[in-house]
Amino acid sequence: EEVFNRTYYGSEEAYEEVKKEKAKKEFQRDENNWLKLEQKYGHGEADRIMNEVVPDCFDAGLTDIDDMMAVRDLEHDGIDLGNGQIEHVDRNTAIATAKYHRRIGQDTSKMKKKDKDDWHKTFESEFSQNQTIQQNGMNATDMADRTMRLVEAYNKERYK
Repeated sequence: EEVFNRTYYGSEEAYEEVKKEKAKKEFQRDENNWLKLEQKYGHGEADRIMNEVVPDCFDAGLTDIDDMMAVRDLEHDGIDLGNGQIEHVDRNTAIATAKYHRRIGQDTSKMKKKDKDDWHKTFESEFSQNQTIQQNGMNATDMADRTMRLVEAYNKERYK
């Protein structure tokens, strides 16, 4: 049946896209996901998240409701910079932050300073070799600082 389904859609890409859309719809119909959202946000906001945030997260490869909720919260709350200042975070940045969190693999607030520093160095090295960052004259150290700050804010939302 799997071979039949693959050939029916004409290409591997088309087949994978259909599978992803089906999984997204099943996720959006899952009562446990709805319950979790409604308990935290109420019905109206749960509905908005399920119809707006979830599809964007799913399309980006995030399939965990807790990650999606943290994306929503980071986008909604921003980053508290202190002194009453909040840095706005758009959805794409929040989703990218979730992916950095997944790469790190744990709550950064529970990490040793050395481990955080190692991740900072890893990101700084990657950013320093990125052509887009170089072409735009962006500073790799500043980018790594911001990435770690975003992940810390994300973890506060995810693990609260």
